[in-house]
Amino acid sequence: MVTPLPSDGGFAIGCGAVTLLLESRQALQRRGRNPRGTILACSGGLLRADHLIDDAAHVVSGMQSPRHIISSANGTWIDRLEAAAMARGAPGAVVSSIYGYFPETFSVGPLAGIAAAVLGKTLPALQGDVHRLGDRLTAATGAEATDEVGVLCTGFNGTVAGAKISVES
Repeated sequence: MVTPLPSDGGFAIGCGAVTLLLESRQALQRRGRNPRGTILACSGGLLRADHLIDDAAHVVSGMQSPRHIISSANGTWIDRLEAAAMARGAPGAVVSSIYGYFPETFSVGPLAGIAAAVLGKTLPALQGDVHRLGDRLTAATGAEATDEVGVLCTGFNGTVAGAKISVES
């Protein structure tokens, strides 16, 4: 079993680099390989100043309201925005983040979150201020095995994107 998080004896990144190879199932089969995950849904958009939470919640809903979500939480206002959006778009979701495991990774964070979920087949435990989630979301403990995960990424420039990924056994 691969352990992708440093606290589990796995890898640690500094500046931030993740490579995900996307290829068709047929190409994998020709090479005698099996997929580690499959993209099930994608969603994205721009945040409008007067509709931040609504716009981000729309992206979460576009990911088919996943029950497990790795957010791009990074110790900024984005944490509160994403928590409110997830509570609207996927109430009851179990939320995780790789923030706290690695130095700040900005745009590579969601990719590292995908790698952590796909390689580890569990959600990383949510570190830091879990109270920001409110009562409509649950903080991941690290014991949640998952067969699919949503990944939400909100940029400082007003973009928000999400993907729902199956985690292959």
